[in-house]
Amino acid sequence: MKDIFLDTITHLASNNDVLGLTKMRKIFEGLIANDICFDDVSLIELTELIDEIISVTNANKLPVKIDTLPIYKLIKDN
Repeated sequence: MKDIFLDTITHLASNNDVLGLTKMRKIFEGLIANDICFDDVSLIELTELIDEIISVTNANKLPVKIDTLPIYKLIKDN
């Protein structure tokens, strides 16, 4: 699941799709609120990654190189 989520987030980030990222974040919030989890990935960390991408995208108005973000590296390496 982790790779699917990261691929989707990467695709949305590379297209500056803040709306899509926001929708994905809301889905993750709902899963977290209902105590739904996955063995290979932390939904909280993915939510933090999305927050960071949105913040950088809004500040720079450019696509984010997601693989340069420390939290991405943390999630990918675990």
